[in-house]
Amino acid sequence: MKKLSKKEMYSVIIAVVLIVGSVFYIINKANSNEALDAIAFFDKLKKYEPGIRAENTSKVIFFNVEAKNIKIGEGKIQIFEYPSAEEMEKEASRISDDGYQVKNVMINWIKPPHFYKKDSLLIVYLGENRSIMDELEKIVGKQFKGK
Repeated sequence: MKKLSKKEMYSVIIAVVLIVGSVFYIINKANSNEALDAIAFFDKLKKYEPGIRAENTSKVIFFNVEAKNIKIGEGKIQIFEYPSAEEMEKEASRISDDGYQVKNVMINWIKPPHFYKKDSLLIVYLGENRSIMDELEKIVGKQFKGK
């Protein structure tokens, strides 16, 4: 077996480092597509709007999970996090097109509702700030119900 020169040895080391670095980059990139949970959603939203603040959770009669409440500007965001995307989709299918009725319950929202969903999250933005709606769209996709 031939002994490698210093130059050849350095080339091998550099190649190994580049390969390992590429593998870690690919793994990290793949993990960035993980399911969005309430904490990750809040963190992404906070980058856009540092002044947001988490408020208390609340139970609502028209969804099966508690709402995690966020104050954002003059509006409010409610995050409903389900155990699975399937359960969230089942609940989301019970929302009227305008967002003012869920199941058989008529809702008198404090501001116009805008419904978004991603993975196991159902998100309601109560407000009319177009830039907030644009940011929500970047994070979770297009509004699917509401005004």
